[in-house]
Amino acid sequence: MAGSSKPLRTIKATLTRFTLAAIVLAWLTISCFRTIDPDLRVLVGVLAFAVFITTLLFGIDAGKAINREPTASPPLRLLGAVLVLPLAILGVLFFGAGLVILFISVRTIEMEACSGHLAALASARVVVALIMPLGGYGLLREGLRLNPQVIKVVQHGSREMTIVSVPLWFRILMLTDGIAIGTSLVAFAILAAATTCEAAAWIWSPRASILIVIAAAALAVRIFALRRRRVARNAS
Repeated sequence: MAGSSKPLRTIKATLTRFTLAAIVLAWLTISCFRTIDPDLRVLVGVLAFAVFITTLLFGIDAGKAINREPTASPPLRLLGAVLVLPLAILGVLFFGAGLVILFISVRTIEMEACSGHLAALASARVVVALIMPLGGYGLLREGLRLNPQVIKVVQHGSREMTIVSVPLWFRILMLTDGIAIGTSLVAFAILAAATTCEAAAWIWSPRASILIVIAAAALAVRIFALRRRRVARNAS
């Protein structure tokens, strides 16, 4: 027997929750500024932050409920777009953090390996960093209310597999990060073999890393441009 699915909340219910949470947040914020006692102000501030997070989540829930309603009025749809916008901001943070953490974690692994140590924590961070851009893209797409491009592939005449196509900018950024990390890995290994780990560490410095990322971005754009030109030539 299949379990019953949880019913989706209505626009009225979600907006009511969001409004009540916003009122409590406003009251706590005013109380925080009006409180003279420093200890009490800290306590009220912590409560206000917790209510702020709750209000944000309730607002996103209300925005999703509005976006699900096909007969919502234009002003209500605008409100729904504003309420789910924090998802897009969170997606950008997730995406950027994933790329940066991946770069830093690989740097730590190579530096530790060069010194004869195993960076277990950095290795675990690499796995998390590889997942974060995908999650960030999903949040960004949902926050901007973008419909993904779906490609359906039929296999063996009966089985159908659905693939969600990622946009070009996503593929360029991921390729840029891969080229930059690979270049830094190889350059560090060559320099460390010729000199020492300490002398080769400059390749992972912020200035050198930024220059490598810029060059990698130009190369990634060039690769995709050549690929698109080749596909257009074959199609014609």
